[in-house]
Amino acid sequence: MILARIEGKNKYKIIGKILPNIQSFYLQEDVKNKQYWVGTNQGVYLLDQNFKILKIFDSNNNLAGTYIYGLLLDDFGRIWCSHQRGLSSIDTKTHMISNYDKEDGIQYWDFNNRTFLKASDGTLYFGGVKGLNYFKPPLKLNSFYHPEIYFDEILINNNRYVSRKGINFLKELHLRYNENNISIKALIKDLEYGSQRKLMYRIKNMDKVWKKLSKKAALNLNSLAPGKYEIEFGIADKFTGEVFYNKPITITVAKVFYQTFLFWVIIGGLFFGSLIIAISRWKFIRQQNEFKEKMALESQRNKITADLHDDIGSTLSSLQINSVVAGELIGKQKINDARKVLKSIEDQSRKLSENMSDIVWSLKPNKDSLMTLSTRIRNIASEILGSTDIDYTITIDETIDDEITNFSSKKNIILIVKEALNNAVKYSKADEISIECKKDESSHILEIKDNGTGFDESVTKGNGIGNMKKRTSEMNGIFDLRSSAGTVIRILIPRSRD
Repeated sequence: MILARIEGKNKYKIIGKILPNIQSFYLQEDVKNKQYWVGTNQGVYLLDQNFKILKIFDSNNNLAGTYIYGLLLDDFGRIWCSHQRGLSSIDTKTHMISNYDKEDGIQYWDFNNRTFLKASDGTLYFGGVKGLNYFKPPLKLNSFYHPEIYFDEILINNNRYVSRKGINFLKELHLRYNENNISIKALIKDLEYGSQRKLMYRIKNMDKVWKKLSKKAALNLNSLAPGKYEIEFGIADKFTGEVFYNKPITITVAKVFYQTFLFWVIIGGLFFGSLIIAISRWKFIRQQNEFKEKMALESQRNKITADLHDDIGSTLSSLQINSVVAGELIGKQKINDARKVLKSIEDQSRKLSENMSDIVWSLKPNKDSLMTLSTRIRNIASEILGSTDIDYTITIDETIDDEITNFSSKKNIILIVKEALNNAVKYSKADEISIECKKDESSHILEIKDNGTGFDESVTKGNGIGNMKKRTSEMNGIFDLRSSAGTVIRILIPRSRD
């Protein structure tokens, strides 16, 4: 997209590029807010009046599709876009994203490029591969049925709580100091528009913002400190984003009173005894910790050196040899052979760049949300599958981001995901792929599944499966592959390992 100034009849001057290196398709001017909305091949970009980026909407903040086919601004402060994963809207003030799928009545997952229109009465039209959708904002649910929230189950320290009147009528819960692990399963009762509503919650004396609860998931409150907690459950309308308060419950965890003289005598004796032992062993513990830190640092250095040698050193050597060969072929006027060698150099360089990017990413800390393992997996899936006709789902337990911090494990997991997805796109003929990353008591579990044609494991070619097995072995994991009606790759990585 180019910014130019008109200087006269048939004359203009180019001032500069807008969003360089990004394919920009459609532009909508928000006159009221003095902003511009741009539909691109990498999501929706929000620009200020000087065309500077204010925010990016893509898979990182839950926009369902990133290749924008159509973009329209309605008269009520929402921007609408069609893409390869359905239809989405963004509130221009709150930036809340709503994604619409087949349950909401869209004509099909995929829409058509350049088929969109805003009529003079405000009606929006979006054309797709199996028809079109048209509607006049603002959208709202017309129902005579008032939705309700009811409590399905309450667990205290993993034991089911029983109330004489029924837990759905429970308003207050008084617990002892050690009954501080609570799980509340609340559900929305709306048979007509249940899929268009979201269950929200907030702790009134702690949270100002409503938080979303996943479907059929319980609200878990663990290790609560003594005190009073006023919890509110609400229902969010998918079309408007408004949350209306519906169900309260107050939980009181009793305080602990340790005021006996004997208790403080015991505590004092333990404290001073521990202090004497700690002082006598302090030097030994410090030396032990320093030694462990040195060993851990040396181990990390060895792993980095091995990765650089195996992944990059060998590729650089190959590039050097191929460069010499290409030069000799050009000197001998063997142009076609030289082109093949140069193409090989191009492929090796791209692969080298990807490997270096993965190594650099794996060495960065997880404090930045853009650097987390779950975000990296989503980005890779979007890059590989976003431009295909394959429907894909990603389910990740994001607590794994804080548990898998070793750079070698992070890199191996990313490379396994890349290898599996590339193989599925090239060979499986699948139209559905699922990626799941979860954990149990002993393992982190990565599972990649497709509904393709499968393959005979005894006649596979290439090093793809062997590389995945090798990387799994480096993590002391277990690699399992099943291929018949579709292919399932399942990897178990121990949660605690040397």
